[in-house]
This record gives sequence, structure tokens and C-alpha cells, in this order.
Amino acid sequence: MSAAPRAVTVDVTSDPLCPFCYLGVTQLKHAAAKYNKDHAAKPIDLQWKFHAYALNPKLPETPETRLGYMTRNFGDTSRSSDVLAKKYAESGLKRADPATSYISSSFTAQRLIAYAQRKWASLAPHDASAKIVKLNEDIMYMIHTDGHHASDRQHLAGIAARDGVFDSEADAKTWLEGTDLSDEVKKGYAAASGQGIRGVPFFIFDDKYAGSGAVGEEGFEQMLEQVVQ
Repeated sequence: MSAAPRAVTVDVTSDPLCPFCYLGVTQLKHAAAKYNKDHAAKPIDLQWKFHAYALNPKLPETPETRLGYMTRNFGDTSRSSDVLAKKYAESGLKRADPATSYISSSFTAQRLIAYAQRKWASLAPHDASAKIVKLNEDIMYMIHTDGHHASDRQHLAGIAARDGVFDSEADAKTWLEGTDLSDEVKKGYAAASGQGIRGVPFFIFDDKYAGSGAVGEEGFEQMLEQVVQ
């Protein structure tokens, strides 16, 4: 009979519109599943919390194609885009074509994440964690696989209703059109800057051990080994 899982907290500083954040979260989930398979007698239970970050605080809500944005700001990124699409496929993800997917400010999406975390804070840690990971994954899927932009309130409202953040899409849409928790998200941006975080995803395990980037399932499993030891 296996022991009760050891709780491992993981604080993730991320921006939903960052493609590496979606990849990193997915890799870490897979690594935790493999760790538990390899250590069935001493499993772990990742307890997630997400913190806001802005890759580009000046990005408007008006969408433009991801390809257009990347070309305008960084030149020809076709090679790196192909590499990223391959990494997505290796993790079981599909990346939308940059030419037909869109980018915009993720501020509204991050307000929704902050609201959900506040709503679910009274739940058991495992249950709250599962809900917030699902919400983040669904938002990132919307952006990086379906190709919708991060300020798309109609799609965000649909996710919020399906994931139980609000009772209905109408309620979610009304909230998303407001400004509730704007200051909290901005404080999150400032806190990340104050911690010296300059790139995402950024992970802190058990308030002690830090790692950054989408380092691969093997890399994350090694991190978990170190944390548990």
C-alpha cells in the first residue's frame, strides 16, 4: 500500500500568451506523473499557484496575427517557430499556425485567473490546485492551439463557465468587461519584477527551489527528485 502523497507546492510565474509557459506547465505535469510512476511507494502531489507576469505590458487588446507581431518585432522567426512546434508535438500539444493565430494583451485573462484562485482558495489544496491548473491550461489552449487572442472575452467567458469560475457565460462576460482585480494583477507584475524575474515560465518549489523555462520532462523530473530529497 503506497503512502499518502507528499505535497510539493509549485508557484508558477507566467503569462498565458507565452508559448513556453504552456509547454513548461505541460512538461512539469508529465514529469510529475512519471515521477509518481517511478516512485509509487512515495508519490508527490503538486499543489499549483499561478502568479501574473507581462511579457509586454504595452501590448494592446486589439489583436494582430502572431506572425505579424513576431516579424515586426524580431524579424524572421520561422526557424524558431518550427522548433517550438516540434517541442509542442513532443509533449502531445498542437501549436496553431502563427499566420492564422492572434496575439493581444493577456491582462483580462490574468484577471480571470486571479479571480478563480481567490474563489477556490477555501478548497482543499489538491482540489484548488486541480481547478486552477485546468483553467490555465484551457486558456493557454485557447491561445496557442485554437489561435484565439488572449483578450477574446467571448472565448474566455466560455472557458470560465465550463470550468466553474462563473455560473454562466453571461455572468462571466459581465465580469470580464469590468475592472475587478486589475490592481491585483498589476501588483503581480511588480512583484515579479521585484523578485528579479525576467523570463517565464519561472517555477519555485516548496518556497525554496527555483527553476526557469520549459526544460523538458526529464529536466523537471530531476528538479522534483532534488526537491523531494
